[in-house]
Amino acid sequence: IPTLHKTNSSLSSQHRVGGTFLQHLDKNLLPLKTTMAAFFRIAAIMTMYSSYCYGDATVMTSASDSSSTVGDGPQDVIVPMCQNLITYNVTKLPNSFGHNTQVEVYRVLEPLWTFIDFGCSTNFRQLVCGTYLPEYRPDPPRVLPPCKKTCVKAKKLCGRVIKQSGTKWPKQLKCRGLPTQRDTCIDLIPEPSPNQTKHTYCEDNPLPICQNIAFRKGSLPNMFFQRSLQEIMTEMQFYELLIQSGCSPNLVFLLCGTYMPFCIKNENPFMLPCQELCKSVQTDCELDFQLLYRGLPWPSKLQCHRYPTRINATSLTCVMPTDHI
Repeated sequence: IPTLHKTNSSLSSQHRVGGTFLQHLDKNLLPLKTTMAAFFRIAAIMTMYSSYCYGDATVMTSASDSSSTVGDGPQDVIVPMCQNLITYNVTKLPNSFGHNTQVEVYRVLEPLWTFIDFGCSTNFRQLVCGTYLPEYRPDPPRVLPPCKKTCVKAKKLCGRVIKQSGTKWPKQLKCRGLPTQRDTCIDLIPEPSPNQTKHTYCEDNPLPICQNIAFRKGSLPNMFFQRSLQEIMTEMQFYELLIQSGCSPNLVFLLCGTYMPFCIKNENPFMLPCQELCKSVQTDCELDFQLLYRGLPWPSKLQCHRYPTRINATSLTCVMPTDHI
């Protein structure tokens, strides 16, 4: 386990997190068979978790208690629809709605993920994430909600899309009463140009983690309406810890086919991984995911009911890594 290099003032909070983690670990590992393979697997996960909480400068922020996901302290933003996709990376809980953990926040944001991905406005993500995970600034210590103009811009561009879906604009995202001075709130960001969100048809897949996949071409938008390659690349970085855990040899294949569906011989431009593969990956990786991502549930984007099933060995309803097409 990596050596601690935190200051003494932060060790007590780290021990609290470690204690919570060990309780979670003990509770979830009871059903597992006690084998040497299981032992070494859990040891590897604990090492990665320890590195994440204590010693990996590439993951940790400068916030003194950023590894905690419980209220009363600054912490890294870890929910996948916000992490590295907004203009800040440290928040503080509880928020104004009384949510004490990012697991609670994730459950609230999950129904809005579709509209965030639709791309009607980059400021809609800023607004949603900033409302439930306000930006934390340490000097002087304070939290910042979204600016009023951020909210107005998001509502102007996304209000119609949400209404057309049969859903009302969320009352929690009201613009009235939000601050207007830039240094007191999360500011407006530029909207992308049309060239940044163009459709892609059977082109080489440029996603870094997909370069060793046999199926080299893909199409966008994906099933979540995402068209921005930069946004997709950033979101896929969320899974780096899970990939490093080695929980499943098919995890990368599932992620690549999900975020940029495979194009097969220009005849089937939108082929997804098979549901059978998804279920296998979820079985192998779900516990690792909960341990590595501090209790977050298995991502809704990887829920296996979304994927087609393999009807028979010769059908081409979906793709498996062993297919030779």
